[in-house]
Amino acid sequence: MIRTATIKLLKNNTNVKAILIDSADIRGETRMGRRSFGASRIARVVCVLLILAFAWACGYRFAGGGRLPEGIRTLSVGVFENQTKETGLEHLIANEVVHQLTRFGTVRLTDRDSAEAFLTGRIRSAGISTIAHKSANVSAERRIRVVVIPTLTAPDGRIIWSSPPVAEDETFFVGATHLQTEQNKKSALAKLSKRMAERIYYQITDF
Repeated sequence: MIRTATIKLLKNNTNVKAILIDSADIRGETRMGRRSFGASRIARVVCVLLILAFAWACGYRFAGGGRLPEGIRTLSVGVFENQTKETGLEHLIANEVVHQLTRFGTVRLTDRDSAEAFLTGRIRSAGISTIAHKSANVSAERRIRVVVIPTLTAPDGRIIWSSPPVAEDETFFVGATHLQTEQNKKSALAKLSKRMAERIYYQITDF
């Protein structure tokens, strides 16, 4: 409730019109403002915490996405050396790495002859383990774990950047037939390769 009243300044005997606000209204509006501000602030904090928790649980970090080391602007991505029995895995991972590089436009991809650096990798292992059983001797669900060592080299063979082994794993169900199981495993490898390419990208651009 807003009211007006006339007050008298003793200094120059001038009457001044002043605005008086009822104290009860101030208290009510202050309480409402505090409740509104507090609720919205809590909501924002909860959203940030949920995002951070999700990123931590997935193993991702908010880094990278910058430039390549030594200011590299042109890059050639080679087929990864496959030291496992998983045929085609080398092409799958390399293609996902190319996708990440072109997606963010961090560097221009070119052929090996005109590139300032070469990105390659070695697929060291692709192990499969059983994590659930239908019976004592029959698997119900398996996990495949792939380990890759990516390397960035200069045209003269000098190693510009190397990473510790990058490992990712994915689960898949054992199907009723061998063909179904193999299809499930290929789907798991596709998901795994995408995450691995993202990790390699963020590591190599963390400068």
